[in-house]
Amino acid sequence: MVQNSVLPFIFCFLCIAFISSDLYGQDTDQNENPYSINLDEIDNDSRRIEIQRYFGYEDLLSRYLTLPYDISSNTSNQGRYFDIGFLLMILLPLSLLVITYKQPRLFYSVLIILILYLAFSFNYSFINVNGVGPASFSSDTWNIVGAAPMKSNYQSLLITIYESAGIIAFPIVQLVKSVSGQTDHVTYIILFTLFAGLILFATRALKWDLKWSIISVVLIAFGFLWLILSGGIIWYGFFILPLAYAVAFRAFRTLRSENSPVFSFLGMIALACISFWTLLSYSARISNLDVIRPSSADMGKAIINPQLVYYTTGIHTPNESRNALYRRNSNVFDIINSNNELIYQVGTSMAFEIKNNPYRIYQDNTLIDFYNLINVYRDKNTVIEVMKTSGYKYIIVDLFTHTLDKTPEQSLVKKYQLFLNALYDNPGVRLLATDRIIELSDSNGQVQLVNNVFNPPDMSNLNIRIRDFGSYAVYEII
Repeated sequence: MVQNSVLPFIFCFLCIAFISSDLYGQDTDQNENPYSINLDEIDNDSRRIEIQRYFGYEDLLSRYLTLPYDISSNTSNQGRYFDIGFLLMILLPLSLLVITYKQPRLFYSVLIILILYLAFSFNYSFINVNGVGPASFSSDTWNIVGAAPMKSNYQSLLITIYESAGIIAFPIVQLVKSVSGQTDHVTYIILFTLFAGLILFATRALKWDLKWSIISVVLIAFGFLWLILSGGIIWYGFFILPLAYAVAFRAFRTLRSENSPVFSFLGMIALACISFWTLLSYSARISNLDVIRPSSADMGKAIINPQLVYYTTGIHTPNESRNALYRRNSNVFDIINSNNELIYQVGTSMAFEIKNNPYRIYQDNTLIDFYNLINVYRDKNTVIEVMKTSGYKYIIVDLFTHTLDKTPEQSLVKKYQLFLNALYDNPGVRLLATDRIIELSDSNGQVQLVNNVFNPPDMSNLNIRIRDFGSYAVYEII
């Protein structure tokens, strides 16, 4: 059933679209694209962004081949809540090397395959450069991806390693590209063959007892189904992690009797690493450390952000809690909750603070409807007027919306640029609140901090930079 907040939006859109249906046929200035981005080249299908971001955007075979590395290194989808750690990626190859070390030919074959696989995975990975680029205005569009900061020595070393890996993996990459694409006739045949080979290896080559053979088969079968049906979405594969760790430890224990001191030492090291990593990961996941926030004397002193529990324990009133979480901008919720007007929302979790949010908020997280509007009218003032006529009073936007898009064509990034451009210097909207902080400094060294999404107009004589990128902005349609 369509939500009530959607109906006026759709009705007004259809009415105005019908009146302006000959827009593209007119040979007037209205028909010209006022943006530097070619609207016709933007893919407005959100399925690629929403689903494939877990799986990667390489050719079909490459997606599967690099998936173990991707989910261990957060290549496709970054974030602490996706982090399963790199130990699994270390222990399983190490187990293969330990198992085969008494057979030199097999050992070196496995070693070469692992090195080539790592180089191949690097070829589809990324270089992690810290920092968020500044927002700059050029060619009538706000560019939210600016120049990266200066590279440190370790980042330069990483780049060198990745480039060298690319040279090593080049023949393999070309071979994979020659047989694969977005669809092919080899990928799933390879997966089935691999599945059968691993089952044979687990039941015959390992020579384990019935219990561990069953555990190995369950691990391989579940992993196979996860690959085929879940496409790399990590939380569907969490069942694999304890089984994989258990199988890795069993491999060490199997060989410990042959060389007890060596394998006992390796087993202790592996157990210590896993325990330490698990503790650190848990602490990092729930801690109040956040790289996108400015430094604070209280940052990191508590294992969790106390602001998150002060309200539930009665220490903070609702307004005090909102002020702490939204940087003293709780008054914006008083304004929004004083009426029952409709809200157009792009991302963010702020809906939780808004009364009657299921009936008032229309979510356009991947800007599909905004693109349809801007593609028809080609004028940002008209688009805002359409929203106003449709009954919308407020616009809430997540300032990190563009970071969701990892596609090569960057469709959501382009739509987000157009969306920011529609808000910039638009007489139809006014900023109510944002946690983005812009630093203004003059030639005398006087510094002023302002909360704004864009650089203030007529400030060309000042040095302007973003002090804190922020996470949200709330606009009122006037």
